[in-house]
Amino acid sequence: MNYNYILFQFIAGLLVLCNFNMIVVADEKEIISKTIKSIQVFEYGQAVTSQRELENLINKTYSSPELRSYLEAQIISALQSEKTTLAAKTFFCQKLASISSEASLPILGQMLLQDETTQMACIALKSHPSPQANHYLRKALDGLEGMSKVAVINLIGERRDTDSIEILRFLTSDDDLNTVKAAISALGNIGDSKCAKILKDLRASNKTDLKFVLADAYLQCAMSLKKENKISDAAKMLQELCQKNVPTVIRQGARNNLLDLGLLDINFDEIQAVSLFDGASFEGWNGNLKYFRIEDEAIVAGTMDEPIPRNEFLCTDREYINFELRLKCKLSAKEINGGIQIRSLRIPNSHEMWGYQADMGQNYWGSLYDESRRKVTLVDSNKVELAKVLHQTDWNDYVIRCVGRRIQLWINGYQTVNYLEPDETISQVGFIGLQIHSGPPAEAKYKEIEIRVFDMSEN
Repeated sequence: MNYNYILFQFIAGLLVLCNFNMIVVADEKEIISKTIKSIQVFEYGQAVTSQRELENLINKTYSSPELRSYLEAQIISALQSEKTTLAAKTFFCQKLASISSEASLPILGQMLLQDETTQMACIALKSHPSPQANHYLRKALDGLEGMSKVAVINLIGERRDTDSIEILRFLTSDDDLNTVKAAISALGNIGDSKCAKILKDLRASNKTDLKFVLADAYLQCAMSLKKENKISDAAKMLQELCQKNVPTVIRQGARNNLLDLGLLDINFDEIQAVSLFDGASFEGWNGNLKYFRIEDEAIVAGTMDEPIPRNEFLCTDREYINFELRLKCKLSAKEINGGIQIRSLRIPNSHEMWGYQADMGQNYWGSLYDESRRKVTLVDSNKVELAKVLHQTDWNDYVIRCVGRRIQLWINGYQTVNYLEPDETISQVGFIGLQIHSGPPAEAKYKEIEIRVFDMSEN
């Protein structure tokens, strides 16, 4: 076998392939140049055929850094040309928003300083990945006035540029009211602890013409701190915004956020209690009645006559969101297991439910479990302290409070759980269910079941 010949053929093939690729790239570059040149003279009202062609070319260049770089360079060149119309520049900036590298920053920085191109430059810089974009925005503030300055301030806030905080604080004393309002809003959007302090001080100044924008920025800042899990700081700010002198829409937003955190001040004793169980029938409930019966005005789950082959649940017909559930419960022995499902759903074509469970029995009394979903104990109770008040085989008072993403449990007056759900994608709406766990013959009893439902629209 002639290995030299094979090697020669292989190299020749590579050369042909490389030459072909070079030709293809050269052709694509020529198409890009022609397309951009045709767009340069575009005016509103004309056909957008070339724009659509450029969008197709942009999609093609995602897998070719060389072509992507060339395309960006051509757009930059067009933005620098006096022949390019404002309509075309606007379109080019819209495209730069998705393909920009640091190479585009100098021209965009220049465009920021010209009133007729400030807005379009902001479009290109809005999602620019380079932190250097913030530098150009800060630099532009010194040379701008009026609405162009406001546009740059707004973008600084949207990009949450913490290096701009002191500049923004200074601008809150500007002679132009629009600039002041924009600076305040930007501080709210950046939303860190330093911004919170500045906004708090400004709110203390009681400037009537800034009352709404300051309250709105303070709310935005509190929401940012909430997302960063700075719950205590956020809650204090939100409670300040619940005062009667705060604009109604802002006050409502603050209350909604406090509700989500389970920190809204709700007096459940003042809410009318509704009985979920009449002591005589299963009206309002559904489940496998082979394992649920009524005795002495109590729901009895399970049986002492035979083993329980699988978990069984008696479930309300209605779903609940924000509420306090009060009931009495009892287990037939220490080794028995049961529980109260809250904000739970029935699994289709299954006997199981999934969702939160206020646990009962064995070493699980007072714990919060995630039944069938994450299958994990979310919060374990303090067994030593709970043992001081718990009645292992007698009646216990169980109180379950669900407000926003917070779930709290009490047994016989002792709080066992104070849990804030960190996963905001998990639904906080669902049914209430009474469980008897699979296992040996057992009985779990539930009675005096009542609920107090909180409805934000009525408060």
